[in-house]
Amino acid sequence: MLTFVETALADLIQAQQQGKVSATPVSEGHYLAVWLTRAIKQQRFASSIAKYLLGWQKQARSQGTKAELKKQFQSILATYQHPGLVSNDSPISRERIEALLDDLADQGWQVVSEHAVDRKVTHFTAGQASLVICRNNLEQALSSNLVEPLVLYVRGPVPELVQQAAHRGLLLFKTSDYKSKVKYHGEYRIFPHNEGPKVPEII
Repeated sequence: MLTFVETALADLIQAQQQGKVSATPVSEGHYLAVWLTRAIKQQRFASSIAKYLLGWQKQARSQGTKAELKKQFQSILATYQHPGLVSNDSPISRERIEALLDDLADQGWQVVSEHAVDRKVTHFTAGQASLVICRNNLEQALSSNLVEPLVLYVRGPVPELVQQAAHRGLLLFKTSDYKSKVKYHGEYRIFPHNEGPKVPEII
C-alpha cells in the first residue's frame, strides 16, 4: 500500500512539473482516476490491494472531485511516515506491544490478556474502554519480536487507540467495527513489520 500511494503521488507531481496537469482539484482528480484505471489494467501493484484500487476507481467515477483521491492518498502516506513508526524492514519488539498495553491501562482502559478467546465470549466493562487479547494468540505471536498477527478486541475510542499505537510505532488494521469473538468489541490487528494486507487506520 505504501508503494502504491508513493507512486501515485510521485507520478502526479511529475505530470504537474511537465505541465501536463494543473494544480487544481478537477485536474488532479481526473489524472488520478485515469492513472488508477491504467494501474488496474496493467496489474501494476500487489493483488492484495486490488480491491482498494477498484474501490477508489468506483469512487472517482461516481463522485468525481468529491472522491478526493489525492487527499486520501496523502493521508495514507502521512500515516506510514508518522515519526517513530516501525519501518517495513524492522521487527516489532515485545517491548513496544507491552508499552502500548501499559499506556492504555494508565489512561483508564481495561486491558485483559490472561484468558483464552477461542469462542464467542462476553466481557463486561461497565462503560470502561476495553482491550482484550487472547492469551494463546499473545503467546504464539510474541517471542522477543512479533512473529504473527496480534488480534486486539476493542470497545472504546478507537482514534485514541490508534494514536497511542502510533506513539509506540505501531499501525492498526481493522477487521470489524463491532462484531468479533468478544461481544460488542471490534477487531483490529497488528502485523509483523507493520505490513498489513489493507489500508491501516489513519493516524
